[in-house]
Amino acid sequence: MKKNFAKQRSKGAPLNNGDPRCAAILALDEIESRSAYADLFLKQRWAKIPFRDDRDKALATMLVYGVLRWRNRLDAIVSHCAGRPLSKIQRALLNPLRVGVYQLVFLDRVHAGAAVSETVEAVKTLGHSKGAGFVNAVLRRTAREGGKLPESEDEIERFSLETGMPRWLIELWQKDEGPAGAALIARALSATPPAFFRAKNQSMADELLQHLKTPKAKGRGFYAPASFWAIGGGELSADEMVTSGKAVLQGQASQLIPLLLSPERGARVLDCCAAPGLKTAHIAELMDDSGEIVALDIHKKRARMVETLAQSLGYSSIKAITGDAAKYTDERPFDAALLDVPCSGLGVLAHNPERKWRISPDELSTFPALQYAIMENAAKMVRVGGVMVYSTCTTARAENEGVVKRFLAEEKGWEVEPPKDFDAPTLINEEGFFKTFPIEPTEENGEHLDGFFGARLRRTR
Repeated sequence: MKKNFAKQRSKGAPLNNGDPRCAAILALDEIESRSAYADLFLKQRWAKIPFRDDRDKALATMLVYGVLRWRNRLDAIVSHCAGRPLSKIQRALLNPLRVGVYQLVFLDRVHAGAAVSETVEAVKTLGHSKGAGFVNAVLRRTAREGGKLPESEDEIERFSLETGMPRWLIELWQKDEGPAGAALIARALSATPPAFFRAKNQSMADELLQHLKTPKAKGRGFYAPASFWAIGGGELSADEMVTSGKAVLQGQASQLIPLLLSPERGARVLDCCAAPGLKTAHIAELMDDSGEIVALDIHKKRARMVETLAQSLGYSSIKAITGDAAKYTDERPFDAALLDVPCSGLGVLAHNPERKWRISPDELSTFPALQYAIMENAAKMVRVGGVMVYSTCTTARAENEGVVKRFLAEEKGWEVEPPKDFDAPTLINEEGFFKTFPIEPTEENGEHLDGFFGARLRRTR
């Protein structure tokens, strides 16, 4: 039976003492033991912790995401400096060691001595005094050696550790995109992304950006026309913008998918797998809230999320329905359909780094059959002359080109139709597919893109 090591701390260990390192260690324990999404978990957990100030809260957040982003690299350093494999280290000490090593390797603003002493103190506070000496020794050796990775002649293993990516993902990307493409994807997904927002229109994006005062940086998106980004806290928060209906928190690549569909005003649109509803709302905006959008989700709770978002933004054209997109039928044909299908999510690992340590090749292999079933079923409901967009947020060729090419081979009467007057023409490849990867890295935050794929198809008969 798998032990819940989050509960291995001693009884009475403080959950709410406000120390950022204690908070980060406990959060990491529970994110792992519960298989929780880090962003949702931290939003709830941090609300209960009396951090001394915003800087401590920011440090705790940075430590959690830093460990999740670089876990295999941190583990390699821990194992090397401990002189033993991870399996021989008390499990309750692993996250304290990772937190300590992360500070020493990645956070220049934290003095090495403070990183060691404060982490050791956190270990004691959390009820692991017997392991404090061991943690101290490992961290001091890490500091002396500069956090260098152990030498290896295995090129793939070295690159895996350098980019914080599981080995099997590096191998998958090399197979799909070649060594150079794999390197670009891995480096892009190991970076910390800026927060992107979508306003209702370009002028509103300019207005919101002007009032969004951040201590670090902000700017307009390069690809999506009504997008803007920010790094750091702001006087006008994301919650305030969303609540007011002026903007939504949404990645720039995701914002381009409804533009790929480009529905006509008054159209009848099917949005498969619609939750949480950001693309659904965008489609409604593009049609000036005319026509009808049937927004499907297999889970009642998630379908309700779409309905709630539509109501908060004031859109009456959206009809949220609980239904299985692979089986749903409708008596009336649709002019357009968006198939934002369930996928492995490899393209958004920069936002959800915990995902890369959970997904496996076996799990990834289950997606194409479901994706094809949804595509095959939706195609039956689109009228002749209508448009269908298949999209994912994954970098796996089997889930992208593999599904679309199988569909085109087996379902006659459909053809790839590259979009006209598209806002990001450089992201349409020679096959006519929308693909944001692999792409050369850039220092410009406004050019940041998650890994998205899209295919715009036209029904010809």
